[in-house]
Amino acid sequence: MDRTDSSRTIARLSGFFQSIYAFAHRQRSLDDCCSEIAHLIGADLVSVVRITTEPARDDIIATGGVSADPAETAPSDLLDSARLVVASHAGQGSQPFPAGNEIRLAEVLVCRPGCHYVLCIVRASRDFDGEEQDLLRMMIGQFRQSIALREEKDQAVWQVIASRHVFDHMPYGLAGLDCKGRLGFRNREAARIFAEADGLGCDGERLKICDENVVAELEQTLASLVSADSATLHGRNVYLRRASGKPGYVLTFIPILVETDSFLLSRRTMLIVIRDPLTATGPNVDYLRDVYGLTPAEARLCQCLSQGHGLEAAALELGVAITTAKTQLMSSYRKLDVSSRAGLIHRLQSHYWPAAPIVIGAEQWQASFGGG
Repeated sequence: MDRTDSSRTIARLSGFFQSIYAFAHRQRSLDDCCSEIAHLIGADLVSVVRITTEPARDDIIATGGVSADPAETAPSDLLDSARLVVASHAGQGSQPFPAGNEIRLAEVLVCRPGCHYVLCIVRASRDFDGEEQDLLRMMIGQFRQSIALREEKDQAVWQVIASRHVFDHMPYGLAGLDCKGRLGFRNREAARIFAEADGLGCDGERLKICDENVVAELEQTLASLVSADSATLHGRNVYLRRASGKPGYVLTFIPILVETDSFLLSRRTMLIVIRDPLTATGPNVDYLRDVYGLTPAEARLCQCLSQGHGLEAAALELGVAITTAKTQLMSSYRKLDVSSRAGLIHRLQSHYWPAAPIVIGAEQWQASFGGG
């Protein structure tokens, strides 16, 4: 290799490393990386092929090339070659590529349960010489590392996005305050409550609370959040009356202390849990049966009691004798490990979580992920 070729190779390698670094940090696409590899080694086409346990779902997820028409290589050739490599990789035997498809290299980049990602390189003119093969091995190794880093970063972002959507499905309002009382995160239920502005709302990044006593409780909690140590920090439960006279909210102020040496991270924050009795959802019959072993009749009685009915009113609504209702109540006490009706209601309202799946749609995901 003469000096000109060496300089050209170094320049191309520099472009390749910049490309995979940008890819690892979600600033370049997989197609860009394929194009960089193709230009560096003079390939007509570089593709990443996804092979699954269901052949109908196999597809080419990224491609790039320097030929006039990279599409000259039939997608079926790429898929067939990738399948052969995956079969060999899985210990199912190695087979030569179909003659004439000009695929010079096909190598598994990433293995996942039921899914493999294969790098396929097409060059019509000739095979790779020894120097080019060494260059390819180095590039593929670096490419794998960038994919691993990208996956790690994506996983961290995914956890944040998933947590946000999980919070939106919680039956309570959640809102985060910093140590100066500025409002940050809020879930869907908290946003609904703030929008109603019925004794509790927000003005930009500040909470608006109509009850001066609750304001004082909040300020005291924030003050302790700034000055107290972890051993003396404590939360508060307060009742907030609605301006409309409807049943009020129950607010729980929960201090959060993050023990970290990072000077960029706010170490003290507060979570506010808002319970709205008008929208509180109680456990259904299936939940009470599965979790506590209640019979359907016992579960229906507990539902009535948790909705504020007295025992006689609940018996009348369910069409059972008061003696039957008392027997069911005593049996429910034993199964829920409580000794009073107040304890029963607290148990039912404190540990309920709807078991419906939480689905994050593709559009929500793309919007949250910044289009990546």
